[in-house]
Amino acid sequence: MKIRITQGDIDEGRHCCPCHCPVARAIRRDTGSAASRLAVCGAAIWIGRLHYRTPLDAFEFIYRFDNGDEVAPFEFELGLPTCSGPMPVRQAP
Repeated sequence: MKIRITQGDIDEGRHCCPCHCPVARAIRRDTGSAASRLAVCGAAIWIGRLHYRTPLDAFEFIYRFDNGDEVAPFEFELGLPTCSGPMPVRQAP
């Protein structure tokens, strides 16, 4: 499935925020996902209970965006889910 990151996603996206970064915004829009849990966490993308591998170009985009580097709109292909199960929850120390 093709995911398109627009300039609007970049402008409205939040740095270091896996649920509201430009990639998460684009996935939510392009998949029509109403999943209450959608997160882009480095090498993993979670949509509800489905786990996807983050494509390298998307991973590099996220890294540059989170570091405040200049980024531009682009597209990537989101493959099939690699597994399903509950999204990991970060525990407080």
